[in-house]
Amino acid sequence: MPSPYVRRRQLAAEIRKLRESRGLTTDGLAQLMYYSRTKISRLENGQDARTWARS
Repeated sequence: MPSPYVRRRQLAAEIRKLRESRGLTTDGLAQLMYYSRTKISRLENGQDARTWARS
């Protein structure tokens, strides 16, 4: 089983991939999710994946 760090990075990459596949910018996704653009950036960089997992 991958380490928590590896899983967090995998989740971050998947979040970015899904956003891009739908043609959304970080600002656009932030508006849809009622998050700040900074929060989306942190999620996509694996720095705050626990927040996303709880949503």
